[in-house]
Amino acid sequence: MKRLSERINNLKPKKSDSSYVSSPDDIKNQAKKSFLNKLTDNALNLFVKHSDIKKFTNLVLSDPENLEHEKLVNDMIESGQISDVMSDKSVLDLTDNESFMKDLGL
Repeated sequence: MKRLSERINNLKPKKSDSSYVSSPDDIKNQAKKSFLNKLTDNALNLFVKHSDIKKFTNLVLSDPENLEHEKLVNDMIESGQISDVMSDKSVLDLTDNESFMKDLGL
């Protein structure tokens, strides 16, 4: 991961690269570099998200017989720290959450 981030940083234009553009080829090359930088940033974000999902999935599926999390959630609901996640209000709040819907691709 460290090598990938170093490589991406080396691809990004330096401050001296943003000098006056003199020819159409330079404009084309600069646009191409800008596009590739955005594409690289998006690819890196997707890679990080994918690796986070894999790590989370491995943690969740590591011990399916461990139900300690259910006790912790019930304790938090009873103490009033969180609301019941299956209540109608909680479900409606999730459907109004733009970032959650965006993550789901909806």
